[in-house]
Amino acid sequence: MRKSLIASGVLEENSNKKLYEFTDDYIFYSPSYAAAAIAGGSVNGRREWKYKGKNLNEMESEDLK
Repeated sequence: MRKSLIASGVLEENSNKKLYEFTDDYIFYSPSYAAAAIAGGSVNGRREWKYKGKNLNEMESEDLK
């Protein structure tokens, strides 16, 4: 995923050479695809993405209550 985004110019290495930046908006079709692009490998986006200390699974289960 990351290689594809780099090849298309959507993601590029910043001046730090260890970090990447998005150069354009990009729609991911799952939180795991988005997390994998950032992490550089397979990860569970529903556990990795956090907002105010809670991951997506936690936020979703709170919304269902």
